[in-house]
Amino acid sequence: MWKEDAGPVAKEHRDPIWDKFSAATKVIHDKRQAYYEERDKLADKNQTIKQNIIAEIKKITAAGAKNHKGWQDRLEEVNALKELFTQTEPATKALNNHLWEQFRIVGREFNHAKNAFYKDLKKDQQENLDKKMKLIEIAEQHLAGDDFNGSLPVMKRIQSEWKEIGHVPRKVSDKIWKRFQAACNGFFDKKNAQRKEENAEETANFEAKMRVFDALKEMLPQDDQDAMKADVEKHMADWAAIGRVPYSKRHIQDKFDKLLQAKLKAAGMSAVDAEMLKYQSKLSSLESGDARDFTNERFYLKKRRDEIQDEKRQLENNMQFINAKDDKNPFVVQLKKNTAALDKELDLIKEKQKQLNILERQMNKTDDEDSKDEESSEATE
Repeated sequence: MWKEDAGPVAKEHRDPIWDKFSAATKVIHDKRQAYYEERDKLADKNQTIKQNIIAEIKKITAAGAKNHKGWQDRLEEVNALKELFTQTEPATKALNNHLWEQFRIVGREFNHAKNAFYKDLKKDQQENLDKKMKLIEIAEQHLAGDDFNGSLPVMKRIQSEWKEIGHVPRKVSDKIWKRFQAACNGFFDKKNAQRKEENAEETANFEAKMRVFDALKEMLPQDDQDAMKADVEKHMADWAAIGRVPYSKRHIQDKFDKLLQAKLKAAGMSAVDAEMLKYQSKLSSLESGDARDFTNERFYLKKRRDEIQDEKRQLENNMQFINAKDDKNPFVVQLKKNTAALDKELDLIKEKQKQLNILERQMNKTDDEDSKDEESSEATE
């Protein structure tokens, strides 16, 4: 407009008015230049912010998470970064579109990683559900059974396994837990009820054995030793016919054995014969007891046999350091006496082991025959 629309001015005014106009337009140009310089600086800053946001989302995606809560925390972080990206002013014009495209790519990569986790999580949860359903089946099977001693280790094991199995789909989590809990509680309720019945029965057995014990204790010596022996054996049979007693009252067996040995000795029986006859009572109680009693008796006999053999070896070593032919030497006499006593006890232990083995074979044979009878009955049905 200065050059084309406005006409010329007087010569004396030309330079002054131009200088004035030029100064005014320079101010405008300087301000415009400052504005663009500031805008470019801000664009560079925005570019750095957006590049950092993109890098941070990549970092979060690469780190991922191990569980649902972890991924929800990562999602909140990414959403906050996305909001910051969209609220940040544009970067330099040359890079702004490129940064936007990079932002969309890292967002898709994060979503893909998150969705892949939940897809695998659903698969894992289904596998966990299958595992827990199998444990429920096992628990309900043992709930329906009556072998509480055999089932107890299994129930404890599956309870431990249940805790180790991971999460299942939330919609069925409470339902299957209540079902499993009901089966476990039902089993232990039945077991405790049976135990109470057994305790009552064992208490009655203890009272019955005490009556036999008292009767044997009050039995007076007789001139007819055969008749006395028969009376003792009758008490032994009565004792063996009675079942288990409470574990806290198990000492009654030792008291009865000692009393029995005294009565048998009074009936004229030798110590060895009395001991073996008394052991028949022990075998009878083992036959009507459980596997634990049988195992304990076998362990005791083996342990005592090993101890006797060790003691004999020690006595033989001692004999090597003295004159074993000197029968008047008190030390030699005592060593020989001790050795003879050990030999006698060792023979007794071996005989007890023999009788125990015979009883075990008889019990196994009976079990096999019972099993065959059951199979035959099932086949007939």
